[in-house]
Amino acid sequence: MTDSRKTSQLCPNCRRLISRDEPFCPYCGIRTPGVWWKNHAFLRLFHDQNLFLTGLSGLNIALFVLSLLMNPRGMSMGMNPFGFLSP
Repeated sequence: MTDSRKTSQLCPNCRRLISRDEPFCPYCGIRTPGVWWKNHAFLRLFHDQNLFLTGLSGLNIALFVLSLLMNPRGMSMGMNPFGFLSP
């Protein structure tokens, strides 16, 4: 039987055909072009993948602050280390 797995893909940065196992794109030099988050359609909207991670971290912090504002008892300074700043 033949193996029907795809072993090539388009580089998410320069859109040239490369192997999925390449550690670097030989054309543009992007690191690990075969990982899923660099080829995801939603993340292609962002030119820089670090922008997505920064936005995700900011959203996480904003939701944490919102949960503390909704439940002010979570900001108490108790002696329990597991309950410190927990909403």
